[in-house]
Amino acid sequence: MNLCDDYFSHIFQGTTEILNNEDSFPSEHLTSYYQSVFNLCHDENVSRDIIRDRLNTFIQDYLHELILKFDDLYGIELLEHYQGTWHKFQKDMDAIRRIFSYFKVKVKREFDTYHLGPTSIGYYNIVDILKHRWEWAILIALQDRFISVICDLVFQKNKESVQDTTDSLIVHVLECYRAMQPLDPKPVYIPATGEVPAHFEYDDRESKEIADEIYLLRESCKNSLLEEFYFYYDKNTFPAVISCDTFFDQLSKGQIPCEQTVRYLEILGFTEEASKCKCHVTPMFMEWHDEKLVNLYKNREAALLRQYYQSCSSFEPAFEYLACHFKRWIEADCRENVPNVDVSSVNGIKSIIDAVNGLRMKYLQLLGTICKENINIFAANQPDSKLTSSRPFFDKYLDSVLSKLINHYGNTESEKKPGHLIDLLVRHSDLLLSKASKPSAKTNIETEIDNILIIVNYLNDKDLFLHAYHKLFARRLVQRALRNEDAETYAIEALKKVFGNDQIRKLQILFTDNQISKELTAEFKSHDTYNNFGLDGIDLSVTVINQSVWPFNYNPSTVAIPRLNSTLEIFNTFYQHKHANRELNYLDNSYGETVCNGFEQKYCFVANVHQTSMLVMFNDADCYTFEQLSSGLQISKDHLIAVLSPMLKLGLFTADCDTITAETPIKTQIYFNLNFKSDACKINLMKGIRKPVNEVKLDLKEVESDRTMAVQAAIVRIMKKEKQLAHNPLVAEVIKALSNRFQPDIKFIKNCIAALLEKEYIARSPDDLEVYVYQNYMPPNSPTSGMEVPDIVWPLPRRPRINPFKRFYQKVFGRQNRE
Repeated sequence: MNLCDDYFSHIFQGTTEILNNEDSFPSEHLTSYYQSVFNLCHDENVSRDIIRDRLNTFIQDYLHELILKFDDLYGIELLEHYQGTWHKFQKDMDAIRRIFSYFKVKVKREFDTYHLGPTSIGYYNIVDILKHRWEWAILIALQDRFISVICDLVFQKNKESVQDTTDSLIVHVLECYRAMQPLDPKPVYIPATGEVPAHFEYDDRESKEIADEIYLLRESCKNSLLEEFYFYYDKNTFPAVISCDTFFDQLSKGQIPCEQTVRYLEILGFTEEASKCKCHVTPMFMEWHDEKLVNLYKNREAALLRQYYQSCSSFEPAFEYLACHFKRWIEADCRENVPNVDVSSVNGIKSIIDAVNGLRMKYLQLLGTICKENINIFAANQPDSKLTSSRPFFDKYLDSVLSKLINHYGNTESEKKPGHLIDLLVRHSDLLLSKASKPSAKTNIETEIDNILIIVNYLNDKDLFLHAYHKLFARRLVQRALRNEDAETYAIEALKKVFGNDQIRKLQILFTDNQISKELTAEFKSHDTYNNFGLDGIDLSVTVINQSVWPFNYNPSTVAIPRLNSTLEIFNTFYQHKHANRELNYLDNSYGETVCNGFEQKYCFVANVHQTSMLVMFNDADCYTFEQLSSGLQISKDHLIAVLSPMLKLGLFTADCDTITAETPIKTQIYFNLNFKSDACKINLMKGIRKPVNEVKLDLKEVESDRTMAVQAAIVRIMKKEKQLAHNPLVAEVIKALSNRFQPDIKFIKNCIAALLEKEYIARSPDDLEVYVYQNYMPPNSPTSGMEVPDIVWPLPRRPRINPFKRFYQKVFGRQNRE
């Protein structure tokens, strides 16, 4: 035996004494062992690798003997023995580190001589070597036994929760597994060769092998825990013997095995798997107490529901399951509390509006209590209000149920009259804002408007409401039937919150035109032409509206009243003097008041232009044929029937036949009833004018055209932003973009995509026909990428430089100059 072996023998003898001594080893006894290490480090025949390898082998042999003491242990005894042994080994490691402290100095000096020492010399760290050998010899060897003991303790057959002392033992073992780290790679000095300077490289083969073993070890721990977890919760009947209140109370305190399993997985570093475990057990437990949760909502037990909310809010699936019961409750509650009224009249729709908004406020207040949120009742009643984002599933389900409920009342529609519910909503809003209606003194128009728009916000086809509202709003303006301009302004602002500025722009222009027309009429009446020539006893008020925002079909009217024609010519001259490049076209929506003195009592008839012209024609004769009236008024037979029907129904005129239809002969005689009598002195003849059938068809065609343009514009806008997009994501983006207007059908979207492909706004990718490419976009891998190509753009010929949105804008909204 040489001198070096003597030194090693002396060092390991002292190390053995340290490891076998139950008490702390005296510091003065370490000096001789330190001297032996010092002598070894100064021996030229002993390298740093020899010292490291001899120590590594010695500790490995010692731990192989130590693990035999674990053979007869199981359960809590195994965990307790491991904890005590590990704490003892930690103290021993500190003593051994002090013995080999000069070895660290030797290693550092050797590397410093190269003047470019490695960045890390942890490979020669004594404590790291000892910890690595412990992990390899103890933790890995006892892995299966540890996991088996932990699973038995956590998933006990008697379903008792793990005691705190036992829990601390389990946590200690798992933290040891979590702390396992591979050794630093071995630094290797590479001398200079040729042009390559001297440098260090790392031999990481051993380090990678250890890292792989640690990964497999942790995966095995995770899989064993998950296997036992799912077996216990799927096969056991623990929810049947635990009350709902007890479960959530224990869940909030972390006393249910589920919570402990979650915590153990998080200690190992598997946070995603921990969340899945948490999400697995709570919904399953709720299924056992399904009726209990529904009754909590039904009885509005906010305090207990708040506790459940707090317990489930940290993991999404359980939270969603709790929200699903909220949906079940409000569905049943809506069926019980929403009146089953006939929605064929405006009175019926008023009952529906009040009932739905009352239920909505009740649900919002309950959610505010459950989620500990202060709900501003006024703000929550606004049509554009959204529920707070802290309870997304409650938002989704509440909106889903109310939308389904409201659109259910829209299913009474027929092919001849679509949008029955929407029509009633618009008519109800028109009654609120119209001068003719007489609401009660308690009616708050702004609140009523908000309630209507809350219902509109849940409609699938909001654009139909806006389209119909646009027409009735224009009619109120033209007929001077506004109840209150402030109320109209409030309604427009509320609509803007629901539909956005772009969709409400036409209403704003209409309202502005009405204000300007009042000033124009006042200026005309104060003009010299009015004062000098007079208007032959006619009080003329003019409303000039931009043709691009006029909601009705453009039907220019020919006024067959000489006295009125001369007055209109005076106004036309006045208007052309102010606006030389504009042309006025008088519409059949114009109306006036005509006084009739041919009866025993004087009557005042409110009539449109054609009805007024017809009354004036009967100043010259008491009878006309259908053909004579049509040619004299210069209107079609269908239009004549529409304006004549209310006058016949009133008894002001009589005819040879009982009813007037499209099949009525043109030679049918229409007589003026000289014996007409009515209790009212002022009679509105326009109320009974029915909309011609062709006009209804034109309305539907206009809505279809607007939707087509909206979908195509959305597709181009999305493609211009994304450059290229697959078919399904494009359809999803279009539906999302248009959800605040209407719900486009997928087939309808496909037709719009086909139209844009034909117009070459977009093209199919040559690599994948399911992918669309914006026409002016050149993919980076195309053959012409990076080259100047002035005449062509991949993959199709360049189109002229046209802004596609300008074309859509002009087609939808028309030109901006007044006509």
